[in-house]
Amino acid sequence: MSTREKIINAAFQLFSTKGYLGTTTKEIAQLANVSEVTVFRHFKTKENIFDAVIQTKSFLPNLKSLIPKISSLSLKDALIEIALEYTKTLISKKGAIKIFFSEVDRYPNRIRESHNALVDEMDRILTDFLMSKLSKYDEEDLKTITKMFWFMIFGYFLENEIIKNESLDLNTLRSVYEKKIDFFLKGIL
Repeated sequence: MSTREKIINAAFQLFSTKGYLGTTTKEIAQLANVSEVTVFRHFKTKENIFDAVIQTKSFLPNLKSLIPKISSLSLKDALIEIALEYTKTLISKKGAIKIFFSEVDRYPNRIRESHNALVDEMDRILTDFLMSKLSKYDEEDLKTITKMFWFMIFGYFLENEIIKNESLDLNTLRSVYEKKIDFFLKGIL
């Protein structure tokens, strides 16, 4: 593992337990087993560390690699695969998501912008994918459909994993998403 990866992993671990605001670069350096100077050599600011964490630990890299693999599937099957992978990522990042919600209103603007850029990129990738499958809709409609899809999946995760504190069983998620996505598609097709 490279020094950069060690720093990102340490930062993610600390952000997930102490939050962005509660984590210092000194703690990141200690957990990564590097000097704080080394941390700043790789990432000029704590905000840059956060950028690297969300770029590597978010669903975005998974989505980018998943799209080519599912492009030949039916729209329903492709959306089911996206929903399953997205939910797996959300479950694996549950601690970070809880912390994010608890402190997001106190984040510096730079951190909010970084998060918003990530969300925008995920939206763009899914919208582009939907354009290839749903030619009867214009881009603005597809952007709305994209948001509805993300909200449906994230809302299901939020309700069950965060609010109810129930673990989602990945073995039954496929049938749950088959029903939800079938209903979703019948509403837009």
